[in-house]
Formats: sequence, structure tokens, C-alpha cells
Amino acid sequence: MHNSMTKTPHTNKVTLEGVKTSVDNIQTSVDNIQTTLQEFMTAVTNMSIQNEQRFIGIDDHFVNIDKHFVDINKRFMDIDKRFADIDKRFDTIESSMATKIDLAEFKTQMVTKSYLDIRLSTMEGNIINILRKEDKKTVAVVNLLKDKKVFSPQEAKNILSLEPFAG
Repeated sequence: MHNSMTKTPHTNKVTLEGVKTSVDNIQTSVDNIQTTLQEFMTAVTNMSIQNEQRFIGIDDHFVNIDKHFVDINKRFMDIDKRFADIDKRFDTIESSMATKIDLAEFKTQMVTKSYLDIRLSTMEGNIINILRKEDKKTVAVVNLLKDKKVFSPQEAKNILSLEPFAG
């Protein structure tokens, strides 16, 4: 079996130098790895800072979007309220409006122009007859008072000239 401890001093020297070189190489590699790790950590830290700033910017945008949605929501609530008021007004109008059935019923109860003309002329004739009867009574009273010498003939003539059907 070949053991490095049993080697000659010359071989041990080469081996110690080889070990020292290997240790130096390992140390250099460790230093390089530490440098690379440090650079990597710096890059990760910088990316983390950039991402944090981006997230803050995104959060700010979401806050602004939320504010806009709140404003839009308020506007929709105002519009809903206005529509509710309009609905109430329409309900009021509808409750006081006549329906087609109401109008048809009203139409059947309406009088025609010819019917009104006939009724008015009949009433006019009735009123004229009543006035003629009253006129006869007035003439009779005035003549009676003239005959009893309460009125002079001139006074009776003046009174009779005021009658609606004086002749």
C-alpha cells in the first residue's frame, strides 16, 4: 500500500507544496465564489428595490383607480336616485292619467254639438215664454196702477217702454 506519509522527504515536500497550491487555489475559488455571491446578492437587492418601487407605483395606480371607482359609484348612486325620483313622478302621473277605457266611457257620456244646440234652443224658447208671461203681468200691473191713479199716463208709458218686449 502506498501512503503519502511513508514517502520520502522530497516527495513530502512536493506534496506539501501541492497541498499549499491546492489550498491557495481553493482559497482563490472561495474568494471568487464570495465575490460572485456578493455581486449576485447586490443584483438581487437592486432587483428587489426596483420591484418594490414598481409595486409601490402599482399600488398608487390601484389607489387612484379605487378613487375613480368610488367617484363613479357615487355618480351611479346619484343617477339611481334621480331615476327613483323619476319613477315616483311617473307613478304620480300614471295614477292621475285616464286610460283608454276611461276615455271610451267618457266619450259615451259626452253630448254632441247637435244635442247641445237643440237643448239650448229649447231652453231659449222656454226662457222667452217665461219672460213674455212676466211681461204680460208687468203690463197688467202698470195698467192697473195707472187706472187707480197711482201712476200718471206718462209714468205708465215710461215704465212700459222699459219692458223687454215693449211694443
